[in-house]
Amino acid sequence: MKNLLLSTLTIYLVSICSCNKNSDSGISQSAYDKEIFNLINAHRQSIGLASLEYNDEIWKGAYGHSKNMADGTVDFGHVGFSERVSGIRTNMGLAGGSSSENVAMGYSSANAVVSGWLNSTGHKDNIEGDFTYSAVSAVKSENGQYYYTQIFIRE
Repeated sequence: MKNLLLSTLTIYLVSICSCNKNSDSGISQSAYDKEIFNLINAHRQSIGLASLEYNDEIWKGAYGHSKNMADGTVDFGHVGFSERVSGIRTNMGLAGGSSSENVAMGYSSANAVVSGWLNSTGHKDNIEGDFTYSAVSAVKSENGQYYYTQIFIRE
């Protein structure tokens, strides 16, 4: 009986300690995110570039930034980019290499946001850049406006 009680208590404590109320672990890449990512890769392929490899750690960083912009935690832009990429690189086990980021807001379709980026020299340079890994996240604010982040990383 004592062993059963101890085992039950141990399982209970482990389950409580493993819970994180602030975790986004239940959140994953949406169909909309995938559509945007696929359009980016289709563009790269159309001009003879290799497809970008999707990475979940990058998606988590992109999602976090899009969410923070959508809920007003940070202003629209690239606030915290260096810290964001440093954390992503650590989680990916990458020590160095280049990185970049595209952000956008207000577009209402995957085609529109990708077209917007491709019609902007800096954003287009990122999309067509020498990067290996990427992910994109779109988060809708309470007022219905989308905020987008795409992060690019090269080893």
